[in-house]
Amino acid sequence: MNAYLLEKGLQIWEQLFALMQMSHDDLNDFGYSNKMNGRDVMPRRPLSGPVAHFRDFRKHLLTAVTDPFDGARFLGSDNDFGNLGSLRLMAPAIHAWSKHSRRVFHLTPELQILLQHTSLEGVMWSEVGFPFESFLVNLTVPICDDRGRTYGAILYAPMLDKEGGREIHLLPTDIADFEPMKPDEWADLKELFRRGRFELYEKRLERLMSKTIKASGWPLSRIYGGSDDSLISDVSYFPNERCGKGRLEEDEIVSIVDYAKNILVGLCLYLKTLPPGSSHQSEWKKNPNRKATADHRAISSEVEVCKVSCQFTLTDEEIRAIEYEKVLKCTGREMPWHRRRGAWCRQKGFGHIPGFPRTKWRRPTWVRIDRMQEGQLQGGSTTIVK
Repeated sequence: MNAYLLEKGLQIWEQLFALMQMSHDDLNDFGYSNKMNGRDVMPRRPLSGPVAHFRDFRKHLLTAVTDPFDGARFLGSDNDFGNLGSLRLMAPAIHAWSKHSRRVFHLTPELQILLQHTSLEGVMWSEVGFPFESFLVNLTVPICDDRGRTYGAILYAPMLDKEGGREIHLLPTDIADFEPMKPDEWADLKELFRRGRFELYEKRLERLMSKTIKASGWPLSRIYGGSDDSLISDVSYFPNERCGKGRLEEDEIVSIVDYAKNILVGLCLYLKTLPPGSSHQSEWKKNPNRKATADHRAISSEVEVCKVSCQFTLTDEEIRAIEYEKVLKCTGREMPWHRRRGAWCRQKGFGHIPGFPRTKWRRPTWVRIDRMQEGQLQGGSTTIVK
């Protein structure tokens, strides 16, 4: 219920560039250029950007409120680091989150499911009203891609140096199991090199690099020039070059990022409909599980959490339909239920007025197909939130 996945993503980022720096320094000390025992070794990154400055990034985050993101030190050039994909772009996103909010929304399962299946068709960016420039949404029910990888959090942040640009990161749940290398592991690796056991050193280094890279990489939606009068549906998807489960195809990225976008933007529209003091939105509270002795350098230490619940209660039949849908997703069998997507609408008579508040939520519904009369259309559920 905090920014744990964000902290883990940062640990992966740090370890990857620490290993790159070690390989660079050791090979330079050895006096060879990409050679070891006369053999070619892994390509080296230049000693610049995050390879040279990764140790300073957490200190940079502590001053994020007043200091702009230092791309030269923590992002590096596209030529040298561009193929690291979404992991590389995690640094400016975490900085934006630290600068603008350090806030986390925690959704109940019912609300998340309904938002996930509510369309954003026709909605413009000007109608959303994001509560913060950057924030995190924890998913009670992880989003699952076609390859079985699940995603437990959504990070929203402005795109670096792109006016009106936005980014939506999906953080995988499996990075929660990542354990950074311990001091004795770093010492053992250095000792192998000192003793001249270069082949074993190289194999160990490559294995650690591979393990770190496999833990990293996640789908990322980049919205270029998302001006207020443009549709939310006009987005581009960043190809995931490095991913522990293999590179996702474009249609796979579109599917799961669309779900994430529905939840993220739908949450903002939903919050605008709640009256002040609503029981469905809690006050902002510090992480109750934070220890008094917690590391002040951990980005999750000063997190504030808001719980958001749903105004609706799913029926038993809708719950069964949702569970059945999960089971059948990978089987290709026909669903006995029909799902009708929800939508955010304006009140009757105001639909033609651009920018008029969308206070009408036609929530998704699940209907048993075998109980419908021939030719009957599936009904929906409409609620006007005052």
